[in-house]
Amino acid sequence: MGGEAVLFTPTVALALARIATLLLIPVMPILAVLRALRLFSPASTRWSPMMEYAALGVGVLAVPVVLATCSMAEMLGFGEIFASGGPWDLGFRAFLFDRALPLWSAPFGLLSAVASGRAGGDIAGATFLLGSVAVALMLAPLMALRSRAGVAASLRNAALVLWGAYAGIYAVVMLAWVAHLLNFWCFLVLFVALSWGRD
Repeated sequence: MGGEAVLFTPTVALALARIATLLLIPVMPILAVLRALRLFSPASTRWSPMMEYAALGVGVLAVPVVLATCSMAEMLGFGEIFASGGPWDLGFRAFLFDRALPLWSAPFGLLSAVASGRAGGDIAGATFLLGSVAVALMLAPLMALRSRAGVAASLRNAALVLWGAYAGIYAVVMLAWVAHLLNFWCFLVLFVALSWGRD
């Protein structure tokens, strides 16, 4: 009974609520958008699922490119993550408002860096390649179907590209913050996770 009382304290409940909030931030908006688009036009073609996976993959592949020009790029070094009083020494509210929410502007920062020539050749080339594939995935359903279903499929692909990029960057930033909170304990957590994965 005593153990159960310790587990179900208001502090533990608050910690669980914060973890749930952190996990739901990148998930709820995309679920709402995709649900709305499916209601708008539930019809799909046999190649729609493959294009949706490709759109999500393009977004995820864009993560390193966006991070390279993101305002938080210099904060992702090993020393910065574990530094006491460093950029990741934040409370829950500060993490949300100073790290998580500003990531919405990260893709615009990438486009600005490429347009102004501040991005290196590799970053500009990768941006052009991924952007071209993303535009093709967004326009292909509209051009092929020329109907409400095509519009919905194109919007779905656009939403998946953007969500894949944002969710990937958010995951990196959240892992950096959690690693700072755990400090050297994160290595124990990593060891346990790897050992569990092997079994």
